[in-house]
This record gives sequence, C-alpha cells and structure tokens, in this order.
Amino acid sequence: MLDIETVPDLDAARLLLGFGPGAPREEVRAALTEHCRRPGQADDAIFIKPILQKVAAISVILCHRMHGQGPWEVELLQTRHTGDLSERDVLERLDRLMGERPQTAKQPCIVGWNTSGFDLPVLRFRVVATRLRAPNLTFRQPSDMPDWKWEKERGSRPPHDYWKRYADCHLDLMEVLANWSSGPRCKLVEIAAALGLPGKAGGVEGSMVETMVEEGRIEEVGRYCEGDVGLLFGVWLRYQLSCGQLDNQAHALSWRSFARCVRSRAVPFDHLQPLLDVADEEARLAGFIPAEPALA
Repeated sequence: MLDIETVPDLDAARLLLGFGPGAPREEVRAALTEHCRRPGQADDAIFIKPILQKVAAISVILCHRMHGQGPWEVELLQTRHTGDLSERDVLERLDRLMGERPQTAKQPCIVGWNTSGFDLPVLRFRVVATRLRAPNLTFRQPSDMPDWKWEKERGSRPPHDYWKRYADCHLDLMEVLANWSSGPRCKLVEIAAALGLPGKAGGVEGSMVETMVEEGRIEEVGRYCEGDVGLLFGVWLRYQLSCGQLDNQAHALSWRSFARCVRSRAVPFDHLQPLLDVADEEARLAGFIPAEPALA
C-alpha cells in the first residue's frame, strides 16, 4: 500500500513564473494558483500540477502471503516525512523498500488510490528533480525485451515496471473500480464510507496539508498520511474479498495482522484507533473474539 502527501513547490514556481528570490511567499503562491487555474475554475477547485508539487510525507504498508488465498501478513507500517529527513532521503528510503523482499524473494506490488494519476508521477518527477538514483521506482522494461527473452538472456525475471498502466505489479484501485474510464471515479474517503469504514484520520483533509506543513505540524501530516494508507488497506481487503481472493476468515485474519503490526510499534497509534476498531469487529464477526453479551 502506498500513499503520499505533497505541498506546492514554490522554488520551482519562482523560476517558472519569473519571481526573484526575495519575492513574498504569498505572492508566489497566488501566482502559482493562477498559473494552474482552468477557465472559470473556483479557487477551491484548482489543482496544482504534479510537476509543481514536492513530497512532504510517504506512508507504506508492506504485506505478503505465502499460500494462495490465505490471509495477508502485515510486516511493516512505516511513515517518513520531511520533518525528519530531506525530501531526497524520504524518496531514497522508499526506493529501497521497493527492492526485492526477503520474505518473498520478489519486489512488492504497489496498491494505491489514484497512484497512476498522482502519486507515481509526483514521485518520478521528484526523483529526477532531486538527482536521486532510484532504479526500483523508475525501471522501464525495454519493449523489445519481453519477460521470456529477459529470463532467457539474464537468467532471472525482469524487475517490476511500475510505469505500465495495466501491469499486475501496480494496482490503482480507483482506476480499477472505475474500469479505467473517465466516468464513475470517487475519493478514497467516499468509497470508505460506502464500505462502512472510518473517515479521514483526525478530520484532516488533503487541502489542509499545505497549511499544516507551513505551521510546522509535519508530524500531524505524517499521521494523516498513515491513516490514509490504513484506510486504503481496508478498501483493498474488501476488494479482494469481493473478487474471491480472500474468504471471510482470511479477510478477518488480514485485519488482525494489521492490528498486530500497529500495536507492536513503539509509537502512539491513537490516529489509527478507528481502524483497529474495525479489525476487532472483523475478528468478532469471524468468531475469533467472543461477542459481548447483550445487556438485560
């Protein structure tokens, strides 16, 4: 699972829009808004292009399963943000995580929400902008080197090519559920509500991230990002259940593994408590936790 939080890249905006280094931040930000405005677009509908964003936080959940339709084992829930590391270091650590995993001897597949349209383009742009060598994130399989030929000539399967839109190594749940059309797309929080899952952590919305970073509340941004990736995990489990990739018991055990991972970390997890409540409820429905007796 992958989720990122970003803020506008005002250094790039200064160069693009002809501002000097001493120009007030507010003036540069207002000009960037106008640069990205479409005809007739209201201020709250303006979207800053991915090329003009930079990474503030990245959250990932790494999980694997060893047997067919068995439960997923969550091995890692991790968040890195620019309050502790440079943006380049945050990206570099993500690229390392995208390498071959010892538990499976394979690279992880990416599951995300609008990762094709936003997260992965931003990550690639920022890898280039920060002069980072990130072979796991940026590998592109040559068109004249199909899998069979790569294996024959190099003795191993090719690395994951996350650029491919329909590749098995990258599942953009938003696009899959919309059948890759421009029609019935929705926000993560909307499908979560439809599935009975909790909303955004702490009532934070993505539109608030820029202000939070400006105010030095980057730790809160990290927790918000982590809440989103946990919510994504829940939506993905339900999708797997509907596709027959999990049965009810494996679904509940996957939630239990998530809860175990969260509770084992030496960091506060109050922002994830609504998701832990879901995990406990799934365990009760599956019979792993006895139901509470009804009050007389």
